[in-house]
Parts: sequence; structure tokens; C-alpha cells
Amino acid sequence: MPWANSRFGNPDNPSHVPLYSGQSTGKMIFSERLLNTFWYLFHKLHHLFLMEARANKFARKHFGESLPALSQLARNTSLIFVNRHFSLNGPRPLVPGVIEVAGIHMKPVKKLPEDIEDYINGAEHGVIYFNMGSMIRSDTLPDDKREAFVQAFSELPQRVLWKWESDAMPGQPNNVKIAKWLPQFDILNHPNVRVFLAHGGLLGTIEAVHVGVPMIGIPMYGDQGTNMKMVESAGMAVILQYNDITKKNILKAIRTILDNPSYKENAERTSRAFRDRPMSPMDTAIYWTEYVIRHRGAPHMRTAGADLPLYQYLLLDVIAAVLTTMLIVIYIIYFLIRKLLSVIRGRVQAASEEKKQQ
Repeated sequence: MPWANSRFGNPDNPSHVPLYSGQSTGKMIFSERLLNTFWYLFHKLHHLFLMEARANKFARKHFGESLPALSQLARNTSLIFVNRHFSLNGPRPLVPGVIEVAGIHMKPVKKLPEDIEDYINGAEHGVIYFNMGSMIRSDTLPDDKREAFVQAFSELPQRVLWKWESDAMPGQPNNVKIAKWLPQFDILNHPNVRVFLAHGGLLGTIEAVHVGVPMIGIPMYGDQGTNMKMVESAGMAVILQYNDITKKNILKAIRTILDNPSYKENAERTSRAFRDRPMSPMDTAIYWTEYVIRHRGAPHMRTAGADLPLYQYLLLDVIAAVLTTMLIVIYIIYFLIRKLLSVIRGRVQAASEEKKQQ
């Protein structure tokens, strides 16, 4: 979250660090940078004057009025783990106390349930895995959206494995298997899975990147748009906006990935970069936790920028001093030129009057 950066003095320049809920990569055009800056400021001010003010009031009600501001207590944090990795989310400056552990939630791959494994193994043309996550129920899709998927899938030679939360699906095609729950990471690791159709949630996107499976993303809210923009920019995904869901557009997105081998190649390239680390995400978290314990909070990891007032952090005092100096120098030059011109003008007038008298 944008307000957490100040606890560590972590740089968060909106010119190249996209907001988690935006839909931009680090390379932004002017309009994107303008919006990114606006939402950065909005979220920080919203947190400061609404969220933090209420949290302070609530905390002091239960712990006494002598309790320091929660923002002050938060500054005593030694370490923060972030569920990101530069190979997926793009590079950004991080101070030593901010540690990337994207993929820490992933566990060793397990054997698939027999019915699912048989279904995937028997797919001559591969499988499309469709899962809209735990907060979006596919069975609540409007009839026209559901019908668009049903009709599109029925025209494909691939089999479709669809997380569907009801017992039955109206008009279910023969090549579609539904289930109320599916072991997502284990499915994505099956070599016969060719496309992951999803909402672009962070955990599912990380799993697709880790395995190297191309994606079709239908971002709905929050960070999903940004996640999908990142994998799209990596050349391993196609974005399908919810309002654009039609049979034609679904088939176009699927065939774009299936018919263009570069999507699979880019997914595998991104996967290699994501996996190439000196330690696993869990081992990284364990190491740095123990490091901070061994060094009693590791105060040497804390940048001086974390404790600077805002005007010093943004160099406003330095900028003011430079501008003041420049204005003084400009004024002195202006004054000297004006004085010089006045002297020259006076001498010219004196010489002219002398000539007239002669």
C-alpha cells in the first residue's frame, strides 16, 4: 500500500512506480503518470485523514490517551515482506527492509485427484483452465456472459476445466468439466494445460508465472488490472475486459494465445526469471526474519530517509535555497546591467550635449 512506504523511507515515485490498483506498468505515458500521481496522493491523504484518524481514536479508546500515534508505532517496523517480484511486477527501488517474497504461498505440487488427472490426460488438444477466484462466483455471471463462454467453449477442440460453484450448468458443453473446487496450482503444473483463463488475482497470476502458463485475464477490481498489465507487457497474456465478453471476443483471445507460440515462449521465459533466485521465497523470509532477530532489530538497515520531515525528504528546502540563490543572482545581474546601461546612456547624452555646444 502507498502509505506503508513512508515507514521505511522506501522510494515511491509515481512517475515510474504504478499504484497497486491502477492499470499501468512502470513505463507510463503522460496521462497515466498524471492519474497515477493523483491516485497516489488520494490514497495517502485518505489513509492519513480518514483511516489513520479513526484507527488512532479507536486504539486510544482501548489503550489510553497516552498511546502514541499508530503511524509512529508503525515506524518501528524492522522488516516488511511484499508479495511481488521484479520479474513479474517490474523493477522498482527498495530499501533493505523491504523483501520480495512473491510465491511464498505456493506449496509442493501434489498428485491430482484421479478424475481430474484422467480428464486432463485425455485431452488430445490440451486443456483450458477457467477459474475466477474465490470471491467471484462463476455461477453468478449474467446469462448473456455465461452463454458467451458456453458457446465459445463448445466450438473448441480443447477440453475446458471450469470452476463452477453450482451442481449443474445450463447448456454445459460436452468438452467442459465443472467442479465447485479445483486444486489450482497442481492443475497449472500439468503439462497439458495450455491456457489459464482467470480474473487476474495476484496469487493466481504468480502461480501462472511460476509454472509458465499463458493467461487470459478478465480483471474485475483492485490490483487485478495492474497484475494483468504486467503479464501482458511480458508477452504472456491477453486482457479481455468484462464489458467486452462475447463469444467472438472469447474465441479471439483463446485463439490468439493458442495459435501464437510466442505467448508460451514468453511465459516460459518469465517463469525462468521468476524462479531464478538464490533462495526460495520461504527460505528468504526465514533468513531475513532471523537476521533481524540476530541483530536486535537491525537498525543499520533503516535508511535516514525514513525519519526525514516531508519537506527535507522532497528536498523542498534545497530547492527553495537554489531558487532563492538563482533569483538573487538574476536580480544582481539585472541590477548591474541596468546600472551599466544607465552609465552608458549618461555618457552618450553628455557627449551629445557637448557636440551641440560646439
